[in-house]
This record gives sequence, structure tokens and C-alpha cells, in this order.
Amino acid sequence: MNFNDFVDHYRNRVQGVLAGYLPKKSDKPDAFAEAMRYVALSEGKRLRALIVYAAGELFAIDTRILDQIAAAIELIHAYSLVHDDLPDMDNDDFRRGKPTCHKVFGNATAILVGDALQSLAFQVLSKSESDLLNSKNQLHMIRRLAEAIGIVGMAEGQYLDLSQDFQTLSIEQLDHIHRLKTGELFKLCVELVALASSTCTLEQANHLKIFADRIGLAFQIQDDIQDSVEKDKLNYLQFLSLPEANVRVEELYSEALNSLSAFGTPAEKLRELAKMMVLIPC
Repeated sequence: MNFNDFVDHYRNRVQGVLAGYLPKKSDKPDAFAEAMRYVALSEGKRLRALIVYAAGELFAIDTRILDQIAAAIELIHAYSLVHDDLPDMDNDDFRRGKPTCHKVFGNATAILVGDALQSLAFQVLSKSESDLLNSKNQLHMIRRLAEAIGIVGMAEGQYLDLSQDFQTLSIEQLDHIHRLKTGELFKLCVELVALASSTCTLEQANHLKIFADRIGLAFQIQDDIQDSVEKDKLNYLQFLSLPEANVRVEELYSEALNSLSAFGTPAEKLRELAKMMVLIPC
């Protein structure tokens, strides 16, 4: 299928997979279930899920396994957004064009929704699909997910983001923060695919990690370029001029594409996704 059809197909697919894992209003008709669905099924670009499916095509991984990986990562992403939006974090009122979870359901419910979405991600990734996934590999995948979102990953990145003194921060430190806060989840997409594959070599896995690292950082810089600089929030335009930021995006984008050269034509979907990410941050 062409790239546009690929995007439409897998966005719809992961939406359906997520809906199947989330509590149903008919089974649990309370505000908690409603709030979980409000967040997790909110329309988004689903970039992380698309990376999972595109990377999975390189190794002909069963789509049912990719469904588990994509859904788990999207649930983690949803949880992180709910917590990031809270008043004691980034204090945002809107997300994806509608009021944030805590604005609709209250702070306490939002905290619990984030907790529940994170828990559900592990439940999804640990789900058994008969002999489709090697149990040892699955254990490594679960461990890698835990690492990526904890004290050596997203949580540490968010803490550093909130606690840094802008006046003493270097651009290298800013890169480190965003590699943890945003980049870890992009890297997780390809790392879990590599772990799920029976044919992916260590060299191929490293190429994919470089791709995800570079395009994740380019994505963040481009996102900062699109946004106005907000007081009390880290932004690359506090460290780089606009022309310098654009050059940095181009360099990272080029490095991301170069990392895919070993895969040839089969990696074309990943190349198209990279292009979409640096042109249309979301």
C-alpha cells in the first residue's frame, strides 16, 4: 500500500486495538472508565504506533504482535500526557484540541487515569498470543518498557525539565533531557520490534535505534520551532537562533535517513514517517 493508505490503515487499526483493551462504558459505567477512553482514544497522529508497524514490516513480524507493541506504547504516551498536563507539571488546559483530562474530570481522577493507563500498557505487552512471541523475548520487552519510562528514561527527563535553571543549562544538557523525556519512547518503538523479531540482527537493531534517536530529537526541535517560546518552559529557541535550529533539524533528519540505508527499499515507510515528523510536529 502507498504511504497515505499505510498511515490511514494503521491509525485506524491501533485505534480499534486500543478500544478493545480499554474498559467499556457498558461494563464499567463510571467517570473513571470514561476518562481513560477520553484520553487514550483522543485523535492524534499516532506516530509511535506507525513507527512500530513500519519497523515491523522490515522483519515480517506478525501484525498481532505489532498490535500489542503499538497499543502498549500509545497507552504509555497517553499516560505521560495526562500527567504532564497537570497543574504541578506543565499546567496545560488543552491537549489535541480539547480540554485536558484534569480540566474535565479533576486532578485526582487524572492522576489515577495516568496510573491506570501505564498499568494497562504492561498488561497489554505481557498478553500471551500462543506461540507467536518467544516468552524470553517478551520478558526482555517488558523490562525494556519499564526502563524507558522510569528513572533512566521519561520520568527522569520530566524531572530534569522541571528542575533545571535555564541560565546555567547547556544545549548538550537540553539534548539529554529531551532524549529522555521524548526520545526514549521513540527508541522504544524500534527496540521492542527488534526484540520481537527472530531475524533482526544486533547491527540492524543499532541502526534502528540511531534512526529513532535522531528523528526523535529532530521532532522535538521542530516542535519548539513551531511553538512560541513560553516563559518557564525549556525551548530550543532559547539556545539557538531560528536558522541554527533549522540547520540542526536538517542534520538530525539526514542522520536518521542515513541510518536506514542498510535496509534499502523496505524501509521506505520509515523514511516517509521521518519526513512527516520533521514537517508536521504533533
